[in-house]
Amino acid sequence: MTARHRIFFAGRPLEALPLALEGVYSFAMIQLPASYQEYLARQDQHVVDTVRPVLMQSAADQRHGVRVVYNTGATGHQAHLDDTIPYGTIIEDID
Repeated sequence: MTARHRIFFAGRPLEALPLALEGVYSFAMIQLPASYQEYLARQDQHVVDTVRPVLMQSAADQRHGVRVVYNTGATGHQAHLDDTIPYGTIIEDID
């Protein structure tokens, strides 16, 4: 017989949280624009792992583009939303 763990709050078992709450994006449902998919296809896995969450955020909001910065120091690639870049556009920069 295997042990089961239950979490109780105020004497009652907690219910499972919904996968997507209202106002929260379900990343499994977000479709990246073709420009983002093409960018990711040209990158190595380390860059993809770093940049993809920001691309997903951009695709969810559909308001801003993404700036990908390569820091020559130890930090490597960084990405952030940039309100000066149109949605669907990625600008690469060196810091």
